[in-house]
Amino acid sequence: MKIFTSKTIFLLFILNLFSWYFVFEFSEDPYLKVYFFDVGEGDAILIQTPFRNQILIDGGPSQTILKKLSKTMPFWDKTIEVLILTHSDKDHLTGQVSLLKHYQIENLIWNGVESETIEYKQWKDLVQRKQIRILLAQNCNKVKEKDLILTFLWPKNLANFKSKNSNDLSIVTHLKYFHNSFLFTGDISSVGEKEIISLWDQATLKSQVLKVAHHGSKYSTSEEFLSKVQPEFAVISVGKNNPYSHPHFPTLENLKKHGTTIFRTDINGDIKFFSDGKIINYEFSNI
Repeated sequence: MKIFTSKTIFLLFILNLFSWYFVFEFSEDPYLKVYFFDVGEGDAILIQTPFRNQILIDGGPSQTILKKLSKTMPFWDKTIEVLILTHSDKDHLTGQVSLLKHYQIENLIWNGVESETIEYKQWKDLVQRKQIRILLAQNCNKVKEKDLILTFLWPKNLANFKSKNSNDLSIVTHLKYFHNSFLFTGDISSVGEKEIISLWDQATLKSQVLKVAHHGSKYSTSEEFLSKVQPEFAVISVGKNNPYSHPHFPTLENLKKHGTTIFRTDINGDIKFFSDGKIINYEFSNI
């Protein structure tokens, strides 16, 4: 008869736990999960699909994104299937520099507008050295995973578009999972919003969750745009006591007029939405 020592029993127990953990992690998850991370005055949004692929929109103004991802993704998963840089402002790009050093990126989508900042040059150098597949948003239509569809709404048809504000070339995407929908707007102003309205019908723009553009600036989130999107929830990614006084009062008032529930990363922390394709739920945390 075999006699197991306490150490052997403990080891078998741990191995059993790990086996169940791996079975759970590699199985299909019935939920779409969208995380709006609290990264201060900047944007960082993680979309985790039901098949456990990751789409990351922007990276925030610091290395905080690494901590957020380490607490959200499985410890062995160091791959981001799609990385999107909405535009090259430091509060969206800087965290991606750290990300590129620690994660494998399969596809990178950006708007092609370069910058003179040190952070951008570091970002570009890493992208080139790692030979990451690069796509321009202008040439992208959709990213699909069965019933999950991420549509690139903007920038498109730029021949007649004139704006001195580089924010207006921010990538704007619409995410649909069965009956649930999200709209991610980068830092576009009302000028960019008008262009989007002219290109897409209300059936495309209408979204249950709106990522409020430019951290709640008064120059975005116009009445006309909100009347098309009709969001049930609005998320403002904003830093505490930021020097720009974001979010601005007119933007908050516009959202309230439309009966939209407002969440803010400076107040609510990390904001997580999860959807089974029929119902959207949410929770707050400090990852």
